[in-house]
Amino acid sequence: MIDVRVDFDQATVRKLKHAVTVLPEKVFRRVTGSAASYAITPVAKDMKRDYPGIVGEHVKKKRKMLNRVKGVRVTVGPERKTILVPTASGKMVKKDPAAIGRWYEEGTAAHLISARFKGGGMKIGPVVIAGTVKHPGAAPHPVGKQAYLRHRRTVLYRMTDKLLRGIDKQVKKLAVGS
Repeated sequence: MIDVRVDFDQATVRKLKHAVTVLPEKVFRRVTGSAASYAITPVAKDMKRDYPGIVGEHVKKKRKMLNRVKGVRVTVGPERKTILVPTASGKMVKKDPAAIGRWYEEGTAAHLISARFKGGGMKIGPVVIAGTVKHPGAAPHPVGKQAYLRHRRTVLYRMTDKLLRGIDKQVKKLAVGS
């Protein structure tokens, strides 16, 4: 899961400040949100491709509108929801792609895993292990960060281009309607 921050040049900032004063709140939010979603698409596609299995299948783009001055926060990563995944034995278990994605992205430190199985142990496939198990940890695989770094110039270009075209279009509509 990565958050993307886009810094604009002075001309774009001036245009944005003008749009904030001229365009209605709802229209401004729609234009900025649309531009953010469009800009982050290449990163999301790479993450879908590079994450393993169920995590890659559930990569989503999510945008949160901040106040008018700050703009848009875009988050890209595995969706937070519970899904059923078949195990090797054919049994269905619940998994959260966002949690798995975070562990894959950031890695984990060595830790103890306590028994969760009713019979007093932990079940891994057909094998039941009694008591607790010391997990050695997992190395990080920064898929999201690498995808963003590969596309950061594209993200900035796409965001600026779509945002300025959207603002111009909405300002012209507003001028014609007046």
